[in-house]
Amino acid sequence: MSRYWGLAAVAFMLPGLLPMQDVQLALPDARPAWTIQVVTTGGFLGNGVGNYAASSEGKIVCYPESLCSKGFQVLEFQPLIEAIRAKLTSTSPVLSLDPCHDCIITVMTITHRDAAGVVQTFTARWNDVGRHRIPPEILRVHDAFAAALRR
Repeated sequence: MSRYWGLAAVAFMLPGLLPMQDVQLALPDARPAWTIQVVTTGGFLGNGVGNYAASSEGKIVCYPESLCSKGFQVLEFQPLIEAIRAKLTSTSPVLSLDPCHDCIITVMTITHRDAAGVVQTFTARWNDVGRHRIPPEILRVHDAFAAALRR
């Protein structure tokens, strides 16, 4: 009987023990252009809740693939990207990691090329406890992106 429970425990935990796959998209050649990448880690098993990336060309990649939605609309994100770009610079990373065991840690990286060809990259990192200290513009992009993937 204990052998059965041991096998059941391994079968239950195995998906969580597998490492999450990194998702990346190259910055499109167009001007302006952007990419968003969200990587999560942590949680009970340490693997986060999924990783996803999108570009201004409308490309999207997710891991696990079940996160990707057919309803993703690129045009929704251009105003949100512009709002962040106007307020942040590539030298101002945003970090809000409060002590928390088993919290999900989210890292969102946005890379933007403007019409003049200047590329800026900025990154925000937060966990569940410190989310309230992240600038609202960043959370709007993250939350809109996550909602678009669920459509």
